Amino acid sequence: MSEKLTRWRSALGALADHELRVSYARRELQEGAAVELAEALDGLCTEAAENGVGAREALFAFVPVILDPALVGRMKLVREASRRHHCRAACRLLRCSTRIGHGLPPEHANAPEFDPDHAPTETPRDLSQEDLRDAADEDSRDLSQEDLRDAADEDSRDLSQEDLRDAADEDSRDLSHEADPSVRPVPAVAPVATDRATTLSLGERRALARRPSRALLQTLLSDPHPMVVQVLLTSSRVTEADIVQMAAGKGVGGDVLALIARRECRRPRVRLTIVQNPNTPPAVAVPLLFLLTRPELAEIARAPNLAAVVRATARELWELRLPTPRSEFPDDVN
Repeated sequence: MSEKLTRWRSALGALADHELRVSYARRELQEGAAVELAEALDGLCTEAAENGVGAREALFAFVPVILDPALVGRMKLVREASRRHHCRAACRLLRCSTRIGHGLPPEHANAPEFDPDHAPTETPRDLSQEDLRDAADEDSRDLSQEDLRDAADEDSRDLSQEDLRDAADEDSRDLSHEADPSVRPVPAVAPVATDRATTLSLGERRALARRPSRALLQTLLSDPHPMVVQVLLTSSRVTEADIVQMAAGKGVGGDVLALIARRECRRPRVRLTIVQNPNTPPAVAVPLLFLLTRPELAEIARAPNLAAVVRATARELWELRLPTPRSEFPDDVN
């Protein structure tokens, strides 16, 4: 057992609040040496596969941090160190923690705004007065007097006297209808409550998500914006069944599923639903597999609609995981 893993056990055991445990795990993954992190994560995953309850509880603190796409560059260093030092369990945990695995463009996570490799080879010279005069002459030649006259004739043909008379008659009929008291305008149909959120701005939808009514909540649960989902997850009116409904949506985006996974991975139904959703990025689904039970891993390994890397990892973990009664893995959410 590595020294860092021993320190993790001691520190996480002293923290009862889940948010504090996640904050501690984030600091460790951001500041620790890549080799030490690789060895500690490898030992943690190995113990969890052997049904170590303490190791499994520690993974609940580290997995939300690994799911954060902002740490892709950091996870790359740990993954490379895991390969060099043959930390197979850590490699399996981080095998999809890449930009492509998160569904992001395949470019460096910390790419600078100015890329010298794509910089122009020559600095464009300033436009002189002579260049400006030449450009003005070119424009004047493009639009000659003959061209302007042709355009004017075309406009006059498009709007003939007959067209103008027809337009005047149409206006007079419209005004006569407005003056006629027998002609009543059709009243506008008021939008129903469930359609209200679709016509509001992002700020208004976030405000409604703080204390939504049950009728409006059904619309907000399918809101595609992560900022609205983030507010919903903190609302006291949103139940676990509502979160499962959000995670199971066919049109839900990968960024929304990643957000739900980072905040609600301790809920068994929620994390299983996220892994079962084909829209879940592999960088989110694979680390969540380490939190599933052996029967759930078998179910994921047989799912034909999931990515091959997710099914293969689930089968690997199922083969490594020893059969253990469900009661030994408490998943109650405080």
